Amino acid sequence: MSPCSTDHSFSRRRRRTVLALLALGTGLTGCASRRPRPEPPALAPAPVPLPPPAPALDVKDGHVWSPDMATVARELQQLALDNGQVEAMRTTDNRFRVRIDASDAVDRRDALQPRFRRFVERAAEVFVRAPGVRVRVEAGIRSTAPASSPAATRTRNQALGWARGTEALLASHGVAASRLTIDARLGDAEPADALDARPKRYIEILAVDPLAPESGAALR
Repeated sequence: MSPCSTDHSFSRRRRRTVLALLALGTGLTGCASRRPRPEPPALAPAPVPLPPPAPALDVKDGHVWSPDMATVARELQQLALDNGQVEAMRTTDNRFRVRIDASDAVDRRDALQPRFRRFVERAAEVFVRAPGVRVRVEAGIRSTAPASSPAATRTRNQALGWARGTEALLASHGVAASRLTIDARLGDAEPADALDARPKRYIEILAVDPLAPESGAALR
């Protein structure tokens, strides 16, 4: 065999080897391309933001200054301004008080005067819209008579009559009896500074939202 034929044979064998290797590589590539792609790692869920903390309740002596109380106070304040004879104020223990001199509220027969009646009727409309608010009617007369004397009894009964008349008017205009309480006071039962701030004879309507209504403590 001539050297040329030997070279040609080697070249053919080398080409066949190269082609075989290329075919093998192509097959392997095809197999690799058919493999499933790995799943991406699962993302952790985003944290749920916590709701903002509720505002702290303004509670004093068992009375809470709730949104209903704020609304009642605002509307009673406006009624007092419209009336011109009624004093209105928020107390230090979160009640709201309206006070009127009895000379502007009752006549000589102890009947409620028309102007005061209209004020009470409009106040009743305010209370009806805030069913969680309790209402206390207090009437008082400054007196120097001993508490156990007949004169003090007559004075207290007179004041109690004013409170009852005001309570009945509120109830007749939709304020539930379960929300109403009344009291009559003599001046000597009050601290000196409270006496100085009050007229000699007065009627007060106090609104309160008790923190625990079932206890009744907020109405004392």
